Amino acid sequence: MKATPHYQNRLAALRSSVRRHLASRSPHDPAQVSAEFLHCRASQRYFLPEHPVAPADFFEDVLTYRGWAGLDELEDEVYFLTQFTGDQSFLDDIRERPRIFCTFHLGSYRMIHHYLLRHKVDFTLVIDHNTYTQQGEKFLDLQTSNPAYCDADFRILDAEQRTGGIQMIRELKAGRSLLFYIDGNSGVGGMGRQDDKVALVDFLGQRLFARKGIAYIAHATSTPIVPLVSFRHADDAFETHFFPAMLPDAAQPRDAYAQATTQAIFRLFEPVLSRYPAQWEGWLYMHHFVDVSPRDAAPVPAFAPEQAEHLCFNEDRYTVFWQHEQPHLFDDGSYQAFRISAPLAAALQGLSQQPAGYKHRLAASPLFAELLQRRVLTVQVPAVLQPAAH
Repeated sequence: MKATPHYQNRLAALRSSVRRHLASRSPHDPAQVSAEFLHCRASQRYFLPEHPVAPADFFEDVLTYRGWAGLDELEDEVYFLTQFTGDQSFLDDIRERPRIFCTFHLGSYRMIHHYLLRHKVDFTLVIDHNTYTQQGEKFLDLQTSNPAYCDADFRILDAEQRTGGIQMIRELKAGRSLLFYIDGNSGVGGMGRQDDKVALVDFLGQRLFARKGIAYIAHATSTPIVPLVSFRHADDAFETHFFPAMLPDAAQPRDAYAQATTQAIFRLFEPVLSRYPAQWEGWLYMHHFVDVSPRDAAPVPAFAPEQAEHLCFNEDRYTVFWQHEQPHLFDDGSYQAFRISAPLAAALQGLSQQPAGYKHRLAASPLFAELLQRRVLTVQVPAVLQPAAH
């Protein structure tokens, strides 16, 4: 089956819209660069250091795929362009034994909604508070707008309610399955929470914080977890793949099971993401749950006054940009932005062209120690001036 011209035209129109928007905001102009681009670029540099696509192009692709995912959830024809692969044996007894479906914001990630509704599976979508308030009605309209979905009971649940966990357990006990997007990191407290409610997991050679509540509820209710991923092979070729169910181990302590299972889910995701990195919209918000503690583990090298003429602005890690008509310094290492003065912004951006005397005066300023400590400034001695190795 091929995509209709109507659908192809909508894809092309959205890509053109993204390109026009980005063309008006140069990533090289501090007055136009967006914080969203900086967050995406920082994550690409940290997690995909060998990825060959330039950050600006990668950002465009991520925005385009995110937009396409939004179109796809409203296009009934995308369901028929999707190949559903992997272990779907859960359909044999799901009405007697509910499941916890766990997926990521990758590709056409809401095809799982169409799949479950068409197979008459009663399920509850668990989402964060903002999505619940902004898109909740749209999710419910999906069911009422299609006669093929009327035989399934579809509900949504705000994960950030204080009683959210209790309600999830009640849904399972009532015979309803749950659907989670684990990379949304939702739950009481929202994104950015780093406490005993999250697991620190290895991910693409680095680490991030992921909510382990999904595995915790599975263990508490003896409910199998069904991980799945959705992705595009082409404009008219989609795939949603179901991994084998993860069965709770009652003999394993709950916290240990939650940690190990959360890690295992992200391990399943890694090879698919490595193949289709731009299809994951998580690059736009994963700064909320990246573990940045190892970034500054190495001590700052000692500085000698005679090295001042070799001071450089650390452009590999920091970017000067303007927000609300004020200059800021964005740190790729911590994903944080710091407001700075206009003179400092100008000094950093033009440091490579400044004479040695200017750099010596900068090294004598009260702010220098902090700039060096934060690695905003580095010392780069030309190779011809470095002592020869013996």
